[in-house]
Amino acid sequence: MQVTQDFVQRIKNSITLSEFLQKYVNTIPAGHNRYKALCPFHNEKTPSFVINDDRQLYHCFGCNAHGDVISFLTDKEGYSFVDAVKYLADYAGIQIPKEFFEKKERVSEKEDYQILVEINAFFKEELLKSPGIIKYLTNRKVSKKLIEKFEIGYAPDAKVMDAFVAAQKYDINKLVELGIYKLSENKRSYFLFHNRIIFPIQNHFGQIVAFGGRITGQGMPKYLNSPEHKFFKKREILFNLFNAKSGIKKHKTAIICEGYMDVIALEGSGFNNAVAPLGTAFSEMHMQALWKYTDKPVMCLDGDDAGRRAMVRAAHIVVPKLKPGKTLLFAILPSGKDPDDILKEEGGKEKLEKILTEDAVSLGEILVDEISTTRPSKLPEERAKILQELNNIADKISDKLVKKQYLQYFNQACFNLFRQKKYKFSQTQNNLSLKESSVSRKELDLILFICFNIHELEKDNIEEEFSLIEFGHEELIKLQMYLLSVSEEFKIDEFKKWVKENIVQLKKPILKAVEDLEEIQKTTKWDILYKSYYLEKLQNDYKVFCESGDPDEYQKAIEILGDIKKLQAEFAKISLESND
Repeated sequence: MQVTQDFVQRIKNSITLSEFLQKYVNTIPAGHNRYKALCPFHNEKTPSFVINDDRQLYHCFGCNAHGDVISFLTDKEGYSFVDAVKYLADYAGIQIPKEFFEKKERVSEKEDYQILVEINAFFKEELLKSPGIIKYLTNRKVSKKLIEKFEIGYAPDAKVMDAFVAAQKYDINKLVELGIYKLSENKRSYFLFHNRIIFPIQNHFGQIVAFGGRITGQGMPKYLNSPEHKFFKKREILFNLFNAKSGIKKHKTAIICEGYMDVIALEGSGFNNAVAPLGTAFSEMHMQALWKYTDKPVMCLDGDDAGRRAMVRAAHIVVPKLKPGKTLLFAILPSGKDPDDILKEEGGKEKLEKILTEDAVSLGEILVDEISTTRPSKLPEERAKILQELNNIADKISDKLVKKQYLQYFNQACFNLFRQKKYKFSQTQNNLSLKESSVSRKELDLILFICFNIHELEKDNIEEEFSLIEFGHEELIKLQMYLLSVSEEFKIDEFKKWVKENIVQLKKPILKAVEDLEEIQKTTKWDILYKSYYLEKLQNDYKVFCESGDPDEYQKAIEILGDIKKLQAEFAKISLESND
């Protein structure tokens, strides 16, 4: 059976264009089944992008961008026609005949996917030759069954990999393009994943598109993902979503956790509906992907300050796209625990099940807690400020019915809060309060570097490193999210204006630093700044673990010390090179 244009039209007929595009633009009604928005293809201040649901078309009167839902994905997101049809068919819940892909998929793409399959098979063979690595996985409660299910492998050292590549006669440029090898500064290619446990990463259609690697000894980063390429967009793909779809539909929810090992630990305990982002923060597109299978996924991150801040960021990301019935819930773990810690306890599965279901916290509670516990609230004026901030959040919701409900919810929550009535989330022992901490010079330098080198965010490793920095102060987190959201349209004057309007405690030092350090920041290297920040963080962690008195914490301190020494050696090398 060959898929015809009629089938493609069936897919388009199953999708309301304005609803689909709402994850990219904020639409404004402009007549019957017509909407307007700021154009996603060029920077503009007055909406000239028109969406016509009756004709299933969009058109921009500013830059002349024009097309339908398929061309939007090919032009805006770089999808091939085949991948766009796959994505939209999955979005609409329509099954595509297998023959379509056999006849339509470009030969070059089939060859690229096949290379990734062959390399994954090689990694699996190498794991079988590595009893020490299998023992390591076994000690981490990763059974043979789990190894087979997740197709876990092992990447050998560079010499062994190079020999395999030569024997297969792979084009090294193709392996660089697919994120297996990488080019150094002097343009020499090198194997990216040597001596790492390998987790193949599938897209939402089950095709291997990338790899994740975990180091087993000392070194950093502990986890390493393929750089982004034509098949692999981190903001779109969730680890294990393809395999978890049936479990998500069965349980009517998805568990969003931090990484591969959490997903695998949950699978090993019978939770077959777990997924995880891949080296980047949870995104709007991740949320849209999950909403196709469940209305109420639940986020379950580590029970520490970093995990709690990540949940708050996710809540803010999701807010604008909330729809009737579709939301995000949050499972708050005990302080210092991750899902695997809970599962190891007696009755752990039942405990975690309760946290994920009965004790799950709503998105509204997360937002109320974030604002109310980090702001003064004794004076009437201070309470009015809290309510104003919450109402500003509600104003970002594009759906009118949901926005109205949130405005009412926030008003009632504040009324109860100010009367000293405790609501559910405040009663939990794992309060989500974000404690303010002092701002280090190194944290500020990282923010300023991005301000004056915003184009550097186009580099995959810098964007990922910057997005994953766990700033200790909430206003630095605001700055971080602002810079990531405007990276393609950044203007320093608009940035200063935004700081004046949105930053309170750090406004003066930020604006002063912007004026004082502009020329210095333009000549500083990100690598040096980031390593310096990371070294300071490791040294602080080392001190805390050493002083805890807990033998397990002391063991962590020893591991951190190895990373500290490695970083110090790198700085020494950089210093020598600078003197030469």
